[in-house]
Amino acid sequence: MFPTPLTKMEYRLNDPKNRYPAIYHLENIPTLEILCRRSTDYFILANKVYEQISTLLEGAVMVVYVENSLDEIAFETETTHMQLGIELRLFNERAGHPILEFVACHNHEEILPYLYTTYLLLHGKEYEVISSETDQDRHVFAIYLKPTA
Repeated sequence: MFPTPLTKMEYRLNDPKNRYPAIYHLENIPTLEILCRRSTDYFILANKVYEQISTLLEGAVMVVYVENSLDEIAFETETTHMQLGIELRLFNERAGHPILEFVACHNHEEILPYLYTTYLLLHGKEYEVISSETDQDRHVFAIYLKPTA
C-alpha cells in the first residue's frame, strides 16, 4: 500500500447499529488542517459537543469517530472568529471558561504546536492543557488550561 496524501476528512458517529453515519465532511483541505482537527478531544457542530473516540485512515480520508458528549455544552453566545486562531481558555466551569487570550494564526502550522503540548507558558504563568476542541460553529480551536501552581 502506497501513502496517499490526505485531502478529505469525515466525522462519523460511533454508532454501529446505524452503520456509522457521517455527520460532517470536508474536502480538499490541507493535511495540516486535518492533523489539527484530528488532534483535538472534542468537535462542536450545530451546538452539539462530540467527543472524539478513534480515527481511521481510509485512503485519502481521515475518518474521526465521535460520540455525543452529554457532560459538555457548546458556547452559543461566544464570538465567531473571522481569523484562524486558538482561544486559550481557563478551565473553570463555574466561571464559563473565560478566554485568557486569543492567539491569531496565519496557518495551521502555527496551531499544531499548541495542540501537541502538555504545558503552556502564558504571561509568565505555567498552565496544564486539560482538553482541546474544534468548534466548527464558531470557526475556532479552543484549548482549556489549568494553572499548575
